[in-house]
Amino acid sequence: MQNITQALVKWLPTGVGVGITGHFLVNHQWTQAVISTFVTASSSIWVKFSGEFMKALEAKAEEKGKQAGELIAKQADELPNKFIKKISGFQNQYKKLLVDFYCDYKTEGFRIGLPVLNLQDVFVPLKVDTGNLENISGAMVSRQHTSQHSEHQEIWDFLAAISQQNSYRCMAVIAPPGYGKTTLLKHLTLTYAKNGYGKYKAPQFLPILLYLRDIREAITSQQPPTLPELITNHLKNEPAFAELKPQTDWFNQQLKNGKCLVMLDGLDEVADSSERLQVSEWVNKQMATYRQTAFIITSRPYGYSSAPVDE
Repeated sequence: MQNITQALVKWLPTGVGVGITGHFLVNHQWTQAVISTFVTASSSIWVKFSGEFMKALEAKAEEKGKQAGELIAKQADELPNKFIKKISGFQNQYKKLLVDFYCDYKTEGFRIGLPVLNLQDVFVPLKVDTGNLENISGAMVSRQHTSQHSEHQEIWDFLAAISQQNSYRCMAVIAPPGYGKTTLLKHLTLTYAKNGYGKYKAPQFLPILLYLRDIREAITSQQPPTLPELITNHLKNEPAFAELKPQTDWFNQQLKNGKCLVMLDGLDEVADSSERLQVSEWVNKQMATYRQTAFIITSRPYGYSSAPVDE
């Protein structure tokens, strides 16, 4: 059908034109015959020209269409990789800044200057025991009793058990002042930032360390932020992380998917008792909202007993 149509288009104008020209010649209409001959010849040339023109145009369009299709397909293939690269790029940059920020052990409470120490070189693993809050002494130095089983347990043992026991997803580390609670969280942050969690058989987490004394004002405001909002704002306001450009939704997705270890240090350092209760309630709400996320909160015994976290 296509070939017949093309033939008719090609020959029909010429055939009709010759017939009309013959009619004019028979009737001695010389002027009309000349005009008809010219029109017939022109139409024949135009048909041939237009046919070749359309073929060339069609071929060019097909070529351009193929090129455009290949380009779109290539970009579609590369889009997920670019997205993954962007995410991993931000995460790697964040971890690098954590290493730079927490690699040095900062001594507190000494009047004389001490040399800068590497936290990994001087950190002493703490023995961790499970027990009731009432049995924990608030003294700086106390006589401790640990069972044979718990004597060799560290915080990593409990983190490694999260995948089997969901009850370890939210933990409170309670100890008297000077026992190393803050240093413990710095150690966890640094180890995760350097991807050293594997030797402890612990799950992979993105570490987030927040000091409750620094974020207390935001939490106790009339419109307290959500956890991802607070993390994002905290990083933006921290000079050491100024080069990061975090988006709230990025941390929100990580928290929802259980990719983070959120460490909240020093509940007892929120001095006002009413504000401490507000902070405890806010923490409890975040733990309930992000049920896939792992949390650790630290406090002295009295600070925690006055504002316990239900979760």
